[in-house]
Amino acid sequence: MNWAGKRWVYITGAMGLALALTLVSVFIVIPKHYNQKTEPVKTDPLDKFNAIEYYPLNAGSYWDYDCSLKEAVGPNEVDNKDFKIHMQVKKLYRRPNYILADMQGDPFHLDPQNRYCLLLYSNKLYYIPPEQRTRFIKATREKEFYIECSNMEMLFEFPLFAGQRFGVLSAIREDDLYISLVSRQEHSRINIKIPSDLPVYSVTDGGVGYKLQHEFIPTIGLSAVSYKHNGTVYEYEVKLLKYYLAKPDFKAS
Repeated sequence: MNWAGKRWVYITGAMGLALALTLVSVFIVIPKHYNQKTEPVKTDPLDKFNAIEYYPLNAGSYWDYDCSLKEAVGPNEVDNKDFKIHMQVKKLYRRPNYILADMQGDPFHLDPQNRYCLLLYSNKLYYIPPEQRTRFIKATREKEFYIECSNMEMLFEFPLFAGQRFGVLSAIREDDLYISLVSRQEHSRINIKIPSDLPVYSVTDGGVGYKLQHEFIPTIGLSAVSYKHNGTVYEYEVKLLKYYLAKPDFKAS
């Protein structure tokens, strides 16, 4: 056999060996790859999450707030007011699908005398305005099968976490306007002592003409509120001064 023939034999032999090794790797490596078990992503299960512990709205609990309001009362006149709001859970109603808290003192809308309700539906907290309070309490007491709900103001969706967005989704935007956006705060805006291991969250809801912020501390509750209107002089600040958390009453109505 001349040199050209030997060269061809060597080349075809090398190609055959390479093909054989490739086939062996396919039959050995690929099955091994597909049989590998991937570790599941560890998440925090919420099966045992209790929203009423996250925001302890037990009957008898109260929160005292220091409030300051600045508003225009005339063309060139600005009025400043300082006052306090005592928010208290007057009564708690428990139903299989929801919890209704009858409240007095409204730091959410800056009214010391407001009688309203907070509705805890699963992990969502809704504000029931004064004009609907009686209807909701009556329907809850009488264990009505159906309660009409419209234009409900959602305050929080628990548990809070940084980057969370919630609220009525009327459109998807590239900015953070017209939706409630949650961020984690290093420090609370309030001056009272709170346990160091509790996180502090800020919920911002803003538009072109306004900015509203609620500060919330899990297992304590609402700790601060601030609002500022960009068009007219109207702004206020609410800060928690002290609080008392009553023990749960499992015999609540």
